[in-house]
Amino acid sequence: MEIYTSIIGKADAPEHHDALHHLAHLHAVDVVRLSRGDLARRRLRTWTEAGQEVAIALPRDQRLFEGALLALEN
Repeated sequence: MEIYTSIIGKADAPEHHDALHHLAHLHAVDVVRLSRGDLARRRLRTWTEAGQEVAIALPRDQRLFEGALLALEN
């Protein structure tokens, strides 16, 4: 299980566009869909759309939001 401990940016930010576009063509982008109630949480376990179990454990000064980018790797 992958554990994410910080938000690295917004998925729609211009500085991430090229990397996300490239990863999307490789079918390497995975998404977590959360309810509004879960967006308010800093710690949770859930599943991605691809079926991977993930944990999110954010510091107190970070909050999840729509489009939060948790990782950007090739």
